Amino acid sequence: MTSKRPVTHKDIARQLGISQSTVSRALDPTHRHLISAAVVEKILKLSEESGFQGNILARRLRNQRTETITLVIPSTVFRAPRNIDFEIGNHLLPWRQVEGVMHAANQAGYDVKLVPQAGTTPADDAALLAQVGFPHSDGVVFCGHRTVPSDLSPLKHRGVPYIITSTFPKDELRPLISFDQAPGIKIALEHLFSLGHRRVACLAFAEDFTTSELWMLRYQTWLTNMQNAGYYDPSLLIQCPTEQGLRTLLANYASKLPFTAVYCANDITAHRLVKELAHLGIRVPTDVAVVGFDNNILFHQVTPRLSTIDLPLEALGRRASEALIQAIEGKAEIPELLLLPTTFERHDTA
Repeated sequence: MTSKRPVTHKDIARQLGISQSTVSRALDPTHRHLISAAVVEKILKLSEESGFQGNILARRLRNQRTETITLVIPSTVFRAPRNIDFEIGNHLLPWRQVEGVMHAANQAGYDVKLVPQAGTTPADDAALLAQVGFPHSDGVVFCGHRTVPSDLSPLKHRGVPYIITSTFPKDELRPLISFDQAPGIKIALEHLFSLGHRRVACLAFAEDFTTSELWMLRYQTWLTNMQNAGYYDPSLLIQCPTEQGLRTLLANYASKLPFTAVYCANDITAHRLVKELAHLGIRVPTDVAVVGFDNNILFHQVTPRLSTIDLPLEALGRRASEALIQAIEGKAEIPELLLLPTTFERHDTA
């Protein structure tokens, strides 16, 4: 094993006293599950120490697979926020999906090719789809419904698997991995009710929170739970598209706030609200409880730590990657629809 010639499967097998076929399986991520974890660990350790490099290109040509997946991410993650008050940090959310996709792909021995969406014209779509499938990549994850080309028939015709991730389900998108937003919101509201809160406001920075496809489910779940509990009041829906609007609104209330708790459209809104309440001398959560939405990592280090409804974005990316690779290797079909439940994380503000 100290010779200058390249180390082979046969060398590793002889050193460990096992068969060459066992070494081959252990070094192939798609087949290592066939042998024990302890044996795999020994083989990987020795291969690393000996500087072994398998013939990756030969294996990929033989299998007609690139062992690479394409991940299309929205170009908005690279753009400056349109609303400096309420969009700072939103770009971090898709990157949690990216981390999940890459982690699961790397575990399976696959590379990930990141492709920012160039545009939405038919020419842009055609250029994107032409770069998916052997010899470019084996399949594609569309990170968000806005990254999906209007015509996916070229992928279907060529038999290239794909999967779509989204923060909310859309009936026309399949196969899709998304979120069931209701569980986390329901638990958060029940927690506020258990603390004696009856006037729980719903605060959003959107101009029309009730019909926007991005926010509508968050509003409807709040509305349903408030109605079911007998606490609904139309005045508890508050929509402020700017920070100045929120500041003006709170100033107009003076010391007579119409709510004792607030469920916010996202963590950015919740963080702004906590700051404005503190400026007015209103204590959180003693005077007003605040709950955010999305568990944005931007606010994990702030004080007080936001209570929030967690979107399992990393898990979303991981499940998408796993499902796609299973389909690429012919082990399972991609599910038409998979919904991951949200959860409530209680911290300092509720």
